[in-house]
Amino acid sequence: MIKKMGDRTAHDAIRRNALRILEDIDIPEKYCGELFDLSNNYLHDIKEPIAVRAFSISVMFNIAKKYTELKTEVKHNAESLLHCGIPALESRSRKVLKQISA
Repeated sequence: MIKKMGDRTAHDAIRRNALRILEDIDIPEKYCGELFDLSNNYLHDIKEPIAVRAFSISVMFNIAKKYTELKTEVKHNAESLLHCGIPALESRSRKVLKQISA
């Protein structure tokens, strides 16, 4: 699934649904680095669909829960999206920031 997510020729739905699944499961340690990088790239790619970008910030946060040194990067990304004008990203960012603060 992760290999297919990295394939830029794959349909957007593959990335969207894979990220939707990954935001709700405990990601094995050996995939965390690659998934964090993929999610970060999707989050910053304005050509990606909004849903892919929104699920990406959640996946990044779930990985950062295991690796606390990544929380500052996730927090910075979420804060930068708070006033982006895209309701889905703003909502997801508020949710992530609330969880980081808890």
